Amino acid sequence: MAFSAMLSAYLAMAAAWDFKRGLVPNWLTVSGMAAAGGWQLYQGHWQFLEAWAVIFALWMLRFFGGGDDKLMMVLFALYPSVDFLVFFSWVALAATLPQIVLKHRRTSIVSLGRRLKLRLATGIFPGEEELDRNGVRSTWIISLAGVLYVWLHPR
Repeated sequence: MAFSAMLSAYLAMAAAWDFKRGLVPNWLTVSGMAAAGGWQLYQGHWQFLEAWAVIFALWMLRFFGGGDDKLMMVLFALYPSVDFLVFFSWVALAATLPQIVLKHRRTSIVSLGRRLKLRLATGIFPGEEELDRNGVRSTWIISLAGVLYVWLHPR
């Protein structure tokens, strides 16, 4: 229970920092990566490195911001399982779909079609400038998944 409370506080701090400043500081994420990854390596568990490689690739494609990726690396080091991946995916989907609907609720189908065509022509993933200008703060979604999982699956 103490671990669940500490992890929840850590994730809440990351989400709050992202809401306030638009980024998650390296001292917060890298220390979490070192602690969680170091513990897994000490235990002789290497499976989390596969998840880290996929998350790193998604960051390279600009699918997520750096703080979001590092926070996911913390969670996948703590829970390197398919069960967590499925749980995380469902929480992310449930939290993201309403945001998409709200963002585009007053946009015509024709306009959405034009935007999709332009996005496919210019590249599916946004560039750094576009992310800085239009990026959506999503650390709260990652934190929510972690908090729910740690309390529903206590160690």
